[in-house]
Amino acid sequence: MRFVWPGILGLIAGGAVFLIALTSGRFAPRVAGQPVADATMVSSFAANIVLLLVAILALLVAGAAYREARYSNLQQRELVEAQQSALAESREALAAAAGQLTDHRRLLDKSVAALDEQLRVVQQAYEDERRRAARRPVIDIRVGEITGAQLNALIRVDIDPQGYTPIDFLIVNSGDADLVAPVVVVQAFPATVFVDQRDIHIVERPDHNVLQVSPGDIRHGSQPTHCAVDVKIPIDVGEFQISVSVFRQGFSATTRNFRFAAGRRLRQGKI
Repeated sequence: MRFVWPGILGLIAGGAVFLIALTSGRFAPRVAGQPVADATMVSSFAANIVLLLVAILALLVAGAAYREARYSNLQQRELVEAQQSALAESREALAAAAGQLTDHRRLLDKSVAALDEQLRVVQQAYEDERRRAARRPVIDIRVGEITGAQLNALIRVDIDPQGYTPIDFLIVNSGDADLVAPVVVVQAFPATVFVDQRDIHIVERPDHNVLQVSPGDIRHGSQPTHCAVDVKIPIDVGEFQISVSVFRQGFSATTRNFRFAAGRRLRQGKI
């Protein structure tokens, strides 16, 4: 639109000059003797004026077009620079996002590794607990050096002058787990047969035919645990029985019965 108005004004100016030239030629006979030559000269002059105006108009239009092109070029350059700046910012944002994703992935890998380690520890603990729970102590009770079928036979023991017979019960753990803090109960029949700990003789106590002791942990694969007792046998008792039981919470009690016969009365006797 900025090039239209100069063109219109140029056309109007040219038309006005041409009309003036024609008007001058029409009224020339009244003014001079050679109206045609004067009109031709005026027309040529008017045409030159028009050409001059057209040339000036062309320069104006060219200058305006140059300014328009330069302004458009500047706008395009600013737009390109803005796009490049936005592209650079986007590239930096993408690089920062990629760095954050890399950090998050490293953290995730560390978390996964930690979870795998925890899972391995839990599984190992479960397997250890399962194996431990599957292990069981197996308790066997013997008398001194007597083994095998002789333990079921009548065992003859000697008696010292005070009426006591020392007997060593051996508790063997042939299983694959320790029996921790068990309780051993030794009970004699008939009730007139008293049972005391070795060399600890009590003259009178309730249930004197029953003795409860704590021998400590009975470990598997180790030496037998000794439970040493002194048994007081009355003169009128020829045979008696002793029941030995091993108890612990969570463990099935093991009990074994032994039969004894009173033998010689010695000054000091031991089977």
